[in-house]
Amino acid sequence: MKKLLTLLMITISTCALASGASTANSNLLLWLAIITTVAIFARASDKLGQPFVLGQLLAGIIIGAFAHYNIMGLSNMIHSEALAFFAELGSIFLLLEIGLESSLNNIASAGKHAIVVAIMGVVVPFVIGYFIVTPYILHSTKTELCLFIGSMLAVTSTGISISVFKDLKILKTEACQIVLAASVIDDILGLILLSITTSLMLEGSINAVNIGNTLLYVVIFFVSSIVFGKYLLPIVIKLLSQVNKNSDSVILIIIAFCFSMSYIAGQIGLAFIIGAFLSGILLYPQLFKGFKNIHGKADFTQNEHQLEYLIAPYGKIFTPLFFIYAGMQVDIISTFDYNTILTALAISFFAILGKIVAGIFLPKHINKWIVGLGMTPRGEIGLIFSIAGLQLKIIDSSQFAALLLMIIVTSVITPIGLTYITKRNAIA
Repeated sequence: MKKLLTLLMITISTCALASGASTANSNLLLWLAIITTVAIFARASDKLGQPFVLGQLLAGIIIGAFAHYNIMGLSNMIHSEALAFFAELGSIFLLLEIGLESSLNNIASAGKHAIVVAIMGVVVPFVIGYFIVTPYILHSTKTELCLFIGSMLAVTSTGISISVFKDLKILKTEACQIVLAASVIDDILGLILLSITTSLMLEGSINAVNIGNTLLYVVIFFVSSIVFGKYLLPIVIKLLSQVNKNSDSVILIIIAFCFSMSYIAGQIGLAFIIGAFLSGILLYPQLFKGFKNIHGKADFTQNEHQLEYLIAPYGKIFTPLFFIYAGMQVDIISTFDYNTILTALAISFFAILGKIVAGIFLPKHINKWIVGLGMTPRGEIGLIFSIAGLQLKIIDSSQFAALLLMIIVTSVITPIGLTYITKRNAIA
């Protein structure tokens, strides 16, 4: 915490001295100072028995309300591409840290359950979106809109859930591992659905070649990543460890590999966080084998918390940026319209219902509510879908506002629900 406060003071001081720098850089530093300061106060949510992420999301919504009236020039902050990049780094570091704390064997062991959860978590919301939400709530039967809304409800963005799992210290439970694995599958299925919708909108028909190419790229990415992680990565780490056996080299290897994997994932249309998560899983066993005696401590393989210790400071700085920025994207003032709110609440109900049933076929010993709620947030993936739909003119501005409200509702209800269920069942 002291390091965080120190960095905050340095950032604020830099902003004060930035008058000689370019206006753009100066503004960015000021915005970072504002958000990091807000992040400290957002941690007060812990005093109310709620996860930090909930306070960060709500803090972002409040900033968005001030930005609506352009107080302190905050409207420019909302649309800053540079700030969006920093927020993206937050999600990348969060999933990297989760990957480093996870085991490929544990994820694989959740395989069959995760596949069932992923399929249920895509099919049910898609059917609800296509056959109920679009015709009866949005009052439209256009095929492209039905496909889009179905796809929108089918996606999962578990950055929020994973952050809550960490706060509640239940990340390694079987239910949470199923959510982790299922979210990866959901991202792939969501990508395919978005490809189908985009092809239909742009070309008037479904392009099977594009969809086939997408599937091929995904398969190649996962297979080549696992092969590289198992056979080549150990050699690279061994060579690097012989050159430098300190923690700095470990951090550089982790971050370089994470950014590379995130870039490749983005190039084939997957979320950056999938690459970050996969890089953490692949690095976890290899770093333990390759590095010894970090900082003169006992064998690195015996210190399971060393990796988390090395990477955690980056997450503590950047991850709050991600959640606060996500909250900032909801202009609660503009969307405060009676019809829009009713539409958003109706869509939110079906969006939550469609994911809650995802774990219905799981064995009795697995908490189905944790799985269902864990799959509920639409988060940054939902934001990407919404923006794409608006740009392609599949949805209009009022529908876009309703979908944004749905995203924030599913994002806020998840930490509240998970906290209640965990405390009620005393899950450890």
